Amino acid sequence: MKKLFLFPYSLVRWLIITVIFLSLFLVFLIESPSVALALVDNQLKEQGIKYSSIEGGLLSGIRLKDVNYQEKIKLKELNLKVDWEKLEERILYIKHVTVEDIEIEREYLTSLIESNSSDENSSESNSTLPFDKIVLNRADISLKNIIYDAYKVNSAKLEIRDLTTDMKEEHKGDIKLTLDSNVTQLKLDGSIKNDFVKLLAKIEPNREFLNPFVVESNITLTNNPILTIKANGNMEKVKYHLNIHRLGLKQNEYQVDSKKLILFGNYNIPKKDVEATLKTELKGSMAYLKLDGDAKLNLDDLNNTLNYKLDTTINPKQSFLSQVLADQNVTFFESPTIKLKSFGNMKKLKYNLVLQQINLKQNEYSLQSDTVLLYGDYSVFDKSVVADIKTTIDSNVALVKLDGDTELDLDDLNNTLKFNLLANITPKKEFVESQIPDDNLSIESVADIDVVANGTLKDTKFKVDFRGLKGKREDIDFELQSLLLEGETDPLAGDTSVDISTNFDSTVGKGHIEDRVTLNFNRVESSLKHIGKIAIDANAKYLNRFLKAEKIVLKSSPKVRVELQGSTEKITIKLDGDADFTKENKPSKVTLQSRPIMLDLKNSMVDGSLKIKNSSNEIGFNLDSRFSGDYSKPEKLNIDTSVDIKSFNSFGVNLNPITPLKLKIKNSSSGALINLDSKRIRFLAKSPDHDRFSFDIKTRNLYLYKMIELPKELDHKFVKLNLKGSATLSKEHFKIKGTIDSNKRFQAKVDIKNDDSGIDGDIKTEYLLAKVKGNIKEKNLNAGVEISSLKKLQIELNKLYAFKKFDIDGSLKVDAKLKGEEIWAKVDSPKLALNGFDIEALGLDAHYNQELLTINKLNLQTTGFEDKKLNRKIYLNQPGKIYLGEKRTVLLDIYPNILVKADGTEENLDAKVKIDKLPLGHPDYGSMFLNCDIDYKQRGLDKSITGLIDIRKMKLFYEAKFLEADYDPDVVIVTKDDKEKKKGEEDSFLKHTAIDIKITAPQANYKTPDIDLIFDINLNAKKLLGEPLGILGKIEDINGRVDQVPKRFQVKNSNIVFTGDEKINPLLDINVEYELPQVLIQIGVGGNANRPKIGFSSEPPMPKKDIMSYLLLGVSATQIGEGEGSLGREAELFILNQAARDLAYEFELDRVFVKDDGTGEGFAIETGKKVSKKNMFIIESSKQGNSFILEHDVSKNIKLRVGQHQKEIPSQSADIYFRKRFR
Repeated sequence: MKKLFLFPYSLVRWLIITVIFLSLFLVFLIESPSVALALVDNQLKEQGIKYSSIEGGLLSGIRLKDVNYQEKIKLKELNLKVDWEKLEERILYIKHVTVEDIEIEREYLTSLIESNSSDENSSESNSTLPFDKIVLNRADISLKNIIYDAYKVNSAKLEIRDLTTDMKEEHKGDIKLTLDSNVTQLKLDGSIKNDFVKLLAKIEPNREFLNPFVVESNITLTNNPILTIKANGNMEKVKYHLNIHRLGLKQNEYQVDSKKLILFGNYNIPKKDVEATLKTELKGSMAYLKLDGDAKLNLDDLNNTLNYKLDTTINPKQSFLSQVLADQNVTFFESPTIKLKSFGNMKKLKYNLVLQQINLKQNEYSLQSDTVLLYGDYSVFDKSVVADIKTTIDSNVALVKLDGDTELDLDDLNNTLKFNLLANITPKKEFVESQIPDDNLSIESVADIDVVANGTLKDTKFKVDFRGLKGKREDIDFELQSLLLEGETDPLAGDTSVDISTNFDSTVGKGHIEDRVTLNFNRVESSLKHIGKIAIDANAKYLNRFLKAEKIVLKSSPKVRVELQGSTEKITIKLDGDADFTKENKPSKVTLQSRPIMLDLKNSMVDGSLKIKNSSNEIGFNLDSRFSGDYSKPEKLNIDTSVDIKSFNSFGVNLNPITPLKLKIKNSSSGALINLDSKRIRFLAKSPDHDRFSFDIKTRNLYLYKMIELPKELDHKFVKLNLKGSATLSKEHFKIKGTIDSNKRFQAKVDIKNDDSGIDGDIKTEYLLAKVKGNIKEKNLNAGVEISSLKKLQIELNKLYAFKKFDIDGSLKVDAKLKGEEIWAKVDSPKLALNGFDIEALGLDAHYNQELLTINKLNLQTTGFEDKKLNRKIYLNQPGKIYLGEKRTVLLDIYPNILVKADGTEENLDAKVKIDKLPLGHPDYGSMFLNCDIDYKQRGLDKSITGLIDIRKMKLFYEAKFLEADYDPDVVIVTKDDKEKKKGEEDSFLKHTAIDIKITAPQANYKTPDIDLIFDINLNAKKLLGEPLGILGKIEDINGRVDQVPKRFQVKNSNIVFTGDEKINPLLDINVEYELPQVLIQIGVGGNANRPKIGFSSEPPMPKKDIMSYLLLGVSATQIGEGEGSLGREAELFILNQAARDLAYEFELDRVFVKDDGTGEGFAIETGKKVSKKNMFIIESSKQGNSFILEHDVSKNIKLRVGQHQKEIPSQSADIYFRKRFR
């Protein structure tokens, strides 16, 4: 930059020297014109000066054109005119001088500047000029294409007008300078009058030239700034005014533009006094800044003379703040305002800082404040600070009101800081609730928190007063009535003491906590000490609600008292508590006591004892436990506990059948012992090293149903144990041997062991033998189950638990083998006898390995069906393959005519089930021949099932045992709870399954002793994805009979129509006829299944009351009125036979039938039980006596009866019954 200022200086210097030189040259010509004119040309050439022409003379003025000095200095024209007569008055009077287009060669200019810069400090010339005054009317000097270093002057023009000087004190004149360069554009107007100077300059620096000087700071000028400088004054005082326009700076992504930048004032040169005023407005991508300031100072004594006044307003941009604070996840919703006012001097200044419109959010926390006020004093010399702060801050956490003040010395903060703080905090209810992990807990009100603190960094006193909190969890109301923390601390040294006191109350109980804590927070672990007391009084009224079911009533508030003291290394705890209550109006008292329990947290040691006593008859026990040792190693902890239970009948457990009980538990580093002794149970377990255990348990008959609630099937069932065993935990070895006995001589023998040789054991009952042998760790096991009789096994297990036995008998053997990940399984049975048929030669052989299940053998043969077509062999035509891995493949080819195929993956599967003329049947339900062709497709979650089910020769003869389905064990009742449990499955089924299956069954027959119907089934089950299942079609051409003993109804040409609705509610078209002598009653059932409509008609036509009378009693209402019918007789027989059906099933009888005894006044009751498939033994009872009858079914229509009658007149009989049924 030095060269930048040296260049114009040298330029002006040489211009002045040139002017003086020309003036002297003119004087010379005037004094010796002849010699000058003769010598000038030769002398100039000798000096290397050339010119194209010379014009004029000494009086008219001289003009030289195209002057060239050794190709180093060139000028287009030199014009000079001097008033020679004035020289006589010692006045150099130059009327005009013009030097046009001066050009200086670059290297020559560089050498001149460098040589002149070395002579800057040379002494001034003392030569005496031949004149006392200089008058210059006009001077015009211009330059062009001047280059020095990196600086280039494209053009420059200097104009001087009316310049007069005596070169001592009097000066007068005007100067104009215009400059065009790569550094700046300059226009300067100036005037001088004696010692008063007036100056106006307009400067436009070139940003391309200035940018390299600021590039290191990553700053770029966005345009060329314009500086306007005004100055006037003399050598004592100068008045200045600087105005900067169009200043634009950019650093990285930030940009600043000046809206206003003005500096003006006065400067006293001799005294170096400065007065300055600054007015600034800057706008940019970061903020808006407005600054107004005044200052007065003396440059030689800044510390004592500076006085200033400052007023600043800053508006940071919302986007800038959010970007800068993005890492902290802080977002501003509007631009805040910062106002700073300050005035004073170096000894003392006052400041007032105001933050306004703060509205921001960090993560889930928001904060708002209208005003934050910080004001005070500051001394630059002393570095002393006085500050006051006042603000109110609102947020979604709390409302905070803050008022504080402080005094400090920045050079000695530790010893000089003093402060006072008052804060009022109102927590927000919503925030407090959000910090509670329990969704069932709600906050009803939150009180204020008052904080008071004052002192120094060596002694600070504080007080935190929390006035209360109310909340609710379900039916529990609670209140933190007060929380007071009061103490003092040495922030520098860390020594702190706090007194904590709190009171709380709730629906459950109330209490009080007091604690005194002392610590040094620089070494908390080693310095923390505390002494505390906790008192809790439970609410008896509240607790009684939960004890009501157990008939327990607390008579007073249970009390718990805790005393504790210690440090982070050692704690002493003492517990006391008691409760008075009644159990079924019998008084009782529970007490809890402990001697001080010592906890050594550093060494993990404990030493103490605990006693609990209950003296009631319902719950009578004493517990006494002593413990000591290392609690981090429970196996080495010394424990000696004894529990004496005299009585216990509460909380759903009744131990009184086995009381008194004595339980002893001992533990130490040398082993453990558990001993339970009572009159019905003895249990002993011990271990010498906490790894090897042995146990022995012997009991008398334990009736568990007396002790705990069990299913009623277990009433009067007992269990009796006689087991011994041992275990080694580290090796996972165990051994159990003994017996488990129960009612009716049930006994299970258990003998299982697992040691280094592996596991070997069995469980044996009279009809069941289960064995296992192998190695568990190596996954090499062989297991088997042998059942000699399924029927007797059910009887045996019924001794333990009564359940419905299945009508099945036979032996069964199951063998399984595990080796690694492979599994082999076999099931064999020579014969299984079921109700009405047998399964013979049952055999299953399967193997599983690497997600492939192979069924090598599946054989069985059904025998014993009356319908010989149902006696079939079933076996695999080829081994079955089922892949259960990523690839899903199924192949099951079963004789007769069953083929199941599937191929694909878990989400993309195609399957097919094809069955051809497969005979199916059960003696209790019916028989049929099944044909089906079903296709299954799955694509992702969506599935489709389509195809045909065709049933031929279907015969159904299942008969409901009860009128009410709730009592029928063959009917599964789906409850609301069951529906809720399956709701998820049903939703998935509705959404992702499509069905289109046609179902046909021509000439199906439903036949029971009371019903014989023939009908055709033509239905279509259809369901689209996301929609419910609908059934469309008919059960049509229903014809047959329905008997309601002694009446027979004929069903003719009836239909049931399914419409495909979402809710399956078929339309009914049922026609029924009941024929009496001379009367035919017709019953029509219409409507739908949910709202059937019944209509009656007759031939001949009769009133409805007569029709109903005929249906119920067999005679018309008129005949009843005339005494021709027996209302009671018909009604009784009808009602009794309906009830008799349910009665027969209840007592497992095959027949209960009520009929007239032949006298017209009494009843005869037939009770029958089948002794074989075709033979039934019947007992008939009446007033006349009993009859014993054997009934044999000769065929479907013929029955033979042989009877022995023990009546008034004993007799025997043989009867043949023939019954022909017509369709």
